[in-house]
Order: sequence, then structure tokens, then C-alpha cells
Amino acid sequence: MSKLYKNIIIELSGICNGKCTWCTTGMANRKGLKPSGGYMCASKFIELMQYLQSNKIIDDNSNLYLYNWGEPLLNPEVKEIIKHLNKSGIHFILSTNASKPVLFDGSNDLKTLKELRFSMPGFSQESYNRIHGFDFNTIKNNISSILENYRNCGFQGDASIYYHVYQFNVRELEKAYEFSARERINIYPYYAYLNDYKTFKEYLASTMQYDQLKKASQELFLFYIDQELKDMPDEYTCNQMDEFLVIDENCELLTCCVIDKENEYYSLGSIFNYSLSEVENLKRSQPICEECKKYGVIYLIQSILSEKLNHFENGYTRYLKENDFCCQSINSVQSRFDREVQRRIEADIIRLRNEIQYLMERSREKQINYLIWGAGNGGELAKYFITSVLPNFNLVGYIDKFKLGELNRIPIFKPQVLGELNFDYIIIATTPGKSEANQKLVDLGLRRVKDFIEIIF
Repeated sequence: MSKLYKNIIIELSGICNGKCTWCTTGMANRKGLKPSGGYMCASKFIELMQYLQSNKIIDDNSNLYLYNWGEPLLNPEVKEIIKHLNKSGIHFILSTNASKPVLFDGSNDLKTLKELRFSMPGFSQESYNRIHGFDFNTIKNNISSILENYRNCGFQGDASIYYHVYQFNVRELEKAYEFSARERINIYPYYAYLNDYKTFKEYLASTMQYDQLKKASQELFLFYIDQELKDMPDEYTCNQMDEFLVIDENCELLTCCVIDKENEYYSLGSIFNYSLSEVENLKRSQPICEECKKYGVIYLIQSILSEKLNHFENGYTRYLKENDFCCQSINSVQSRFDREVQRRIEADIIRLRNEIQYLMERSREKQINYLIWGAGNGGELAKYFITSVLPNFNLVGYIDKFKLGELNRIPIFKPQVLGELNFDYIIIATTPGKSEANQKLVDLGLRRVKDFIEIIF
């Protein structure tokens, strides 16, 4: 019996303005080639959605992705398309390189935006010069503007940076974590890869030209590929066949999201010509699928995008993603604060999660000596929390305006002597003195997230 597709990818824009070295569209842009794609107009998008729903190819539970190879916000009718989705109550996921902000006006225009992803090739102008080709400061400002506008227009979903890790941008991760914490969004670093089927196949078949191979070995992380292919199960089945439906800006049904326009197996014809069972049969009968499986292209891509190859996360960061550590830590000390305080913490969980994620990365290879501002119950709870999730953090003292002596054999200092103390970081854990603590630290030249955060229970 035929099943509806769990994931549907609709290409709103067949054009991308990025110049990514190892991506199909970026390669064409670097060569100065005329874009081979166009834009899906709003009326065609509405017709497409109606067709997919009426023919029971998708339903309200399908994940709708409004991007594949292109930059969706370049589409001149993207606002009209998104407003239609919102009006129809259809949830969707959007990804952007943030080069061209599209802002909204209505307070509920983005209520059904489920997830917003920002694609970033590093966190410096040097990295942007090498990959996307945009002005880095402009991109950061655009991300901030988009987030503020979208949140004001009803967006309540997850916002994330998808950080493409190259050999040359690993050291920029700390600044990226700091930025994501300030903006209250997630960050997911993963290895950049050969995002072009022909190029990836040449690498795997050992037929890549020497100059290109040399460049790839200098920019990409490739050390894990051979072992990953050895670990590929014999019974591995590509999830693109049964779980993903991919449609381009011309409403063409595609074999999958990996095959590009230059490949003879790219398109299977207009989606309007097929029923659900016909779509399934077509997708399962393409000769290129055997070739792709033989070389392991899609298996590697799926592995790269999964957590198991994310070597930039230690066990605690992985624990964070899989178990929502903030909720677990809150529950473990639930008896120590009332329900109103718990609701306040849960409302601020994204900010706290990303700040702790940044601190995990910072303390991954070295001990951090820290102070807690507040020697009361809040300070004790903050210490319990930090000990649970940041094992390389070493508490060297408390700061308190009214107390002296020790708390559980840890010394307590007055704020006036802060400048004389040796420490790496400060956790503000006092509600009454929060504003004063923030101002004092700023006056000392310390910066939020980089030098201090608030953890107030």
C-alpha cells in the first residue's frame, strides 16, 4: 500500500547567489555561467500544493522544506508564497544564506514557520571570501534583522546556524557559538562536503584531477570517508526513495535532492502527470540509484549531516542535543524552586542552551576557573547546574555584596575586589543584584557571553 511522503522539498528558487567552491551552483557562479534555473511563482506554488494534497501525496504532517540548491529569499514572490502557507496553516522549514533579507509586516505572517536555518561557511571575512563571497558584517547584521523581524511577525520555532566546517574555519567556531548565544539560536557545525554528485563520485572513484584533489585535501575534512564506507551496512537503503519527495522550481519531479540539473537522471517529468503510486515506482526504478549506492555518495552525505560525524561536539554537547539538558537539569532540582520560576527558565531555554553550548566548546580542552555572583540559594543552584554540564569548570569563589567568609568551603569576595581576582569567567546567579552585577562587569570591560552569563533559578 502506498504511503504519503514524510518530507517534501520544493525549490522556490533555482538560482543561488553564493559561490561555494564545492557546491554545484557555486561552481557555476564561480565560472560566471548564466543560472540554469528560475523562480516558482506564487500561483504555481499554490496549484502544486493543492495537487499534492488532493492526490494524497503529502498531508499536514509532512515536513515541507522550501529550498534545495537555490536561495529561496531571492524569489520575488516568496512573501506571497509564505503568506499563503501561513493562511492555510501549513508548517514549513526555510534555509537562507542571509544575503538578501526578506522582511514581513503582519504580526502573524510567520506563525507557521517551523524552523529557520542560516547557512554559514565560517565566521570571518576571510572565510566568506573563500566560500560564499558576501560581506561578513552585512551577513551578521542581516541575521540579526531577520531574527528580530520574524520573531515580531509570529515566528516561534527553532532558529539555527548550520555551520559548514572547513579546515580553515575551525578556529572561528568559538566566535560563532558566542554569536549564536547572543542571538538566542542554535548552532550545528558539520563537515562541509563535495556537494556535487559528479565531483563526489570522481573523488570516491579516484578519478578526480590532481589540482582539484589537492585543493579539496587542503580545504575539506576527508579523513573519515574510507572508514565510513567500510561501516556502510550491506542492507543500507537510501531514504530518498521512500521518505523524500523533491520538486524543482518548474514543478518537475526529481530523482532525489543530490542529482543536479546536468545529470540525465535529474528530472522524471512534471509532478502533475503522476499519482502517488506512479511517483513511488518512478523513484525506485532509476539506474543512477545503483551507481550512487555503489560509490556510497548519499550514504556519506547522510552520515555527514547526522550527529555521528560531528567531531566538534564532545559527549556533553551531544548529550545536550539528544536529551535537552536544560529541562533535565531543571527537573532534577525541581523541588528547590516553585513552578513560576520553572516556567521562566523554560521560556528562556534556547538562550541558556546555546550559552552553555558555547562554554562547552570553550572548555573542551582546558580548565576554566570561574566565579559565581551571588552566595545565596541561586548561587548554590548555579553551582549544581554548572557542575552537572561543564566538568572542566572550576569554581574559585563567590561574589556577594552582603556576605563574607565561605560557602561550602568556597571563599566569598566583595564586588570591590573583582579587579584583583584571578578568574576566567563569571556566572551571575542573583536576581536582586542582577542589574548591578551586569553593570559592574561591563564597567570592567567584560562582555556578555564571552566573559559572563546569567543563570538564575
